[in-house]
Amino acid sequence: MVISHYNWLSDDSIILWGDLQKPGYYIINFQNSNFLNFSCRYISAGPDGHPSAISDGLILTDTYPGKDRHSTLLSLHIREDIVHEHKILSLYQPMKFNRERRVDLHPRVFKENLYYIDSGHTGKRRLYTVIQNEKFS
Repeated sequence: MVISHYNWLSDDSIILWGDLQKPGYYIINFQNSNFLNFSCRYISAGPDGHPSAISDGLILTDTYPGKDRHSTLLSLHIREDIVHEHKILSLYQPMKFNRERRVDLHPRVFKENLYYIDSGHTGKRRLYTVIQNEKFS
């Protein structure tokens, strides 16, 4: 059993990436002991993700750089047991940032349309502010 990255969704539930029964995301509700396991097509590009709640049922997450050296920023819309994913952006991470030195996007939400990512796509590792003109639907 592996639990890699997690984030609180509410006072009684979390989202995590891990390998509890199989690799993927899990939403665990501590109040009723329910859990939802799901995977995303973009996550196969990397072994892990860093989920961060935007609002109820809306998650911002990322992928590690895959073989193509791209990190992907995703929004996940979760309604009941149905998960819709939307690719927001994909950034090329230079070989300079490889293995232990790799740069993961680590998205953090400030407001629904304002969040921060860590990236090395310019050749230097920096924190970037991302402003989305349209709210997630």
